[in-house]
Amino acid sequence: PAWLVTTLSVASYLFPAAQLPFTPYEDSNQYNCPPSTKRNFQGRWPLKISKFLLDLTSKIVPKDIEEEALALKQIPKTIIMTGAKDPMIPMESVQSL
Repeated sequence: PAWLVTTLSVASYLFPAAQLPFTPYEDSNQYNCPPSTKRNFQGRWPLKISKFLLDLTSKIVPKDIEEEALALKQIPKTIIMTGAKDPMIPMESVQSL
């Protein structure tokens, strides 16, 4: 619902570092290399990061794909990665970028 997105947007502005129970949980034990390292983040994502990634995946990337233009052109180096069998971002949808 729009009211919820607005509330979370305001909260991420006011409390960017808050790690609330409804933000995604990052379990780096699944991908640490070497397994004993502690350098990767583990825990609930801060609100500001959650909001940024939500906006990126729900607004910016779909708009870029639709317009066949990269909104991140002001960033000097951009890497686009996709898997051959990726159901979320099919390879053919990003080839033009």
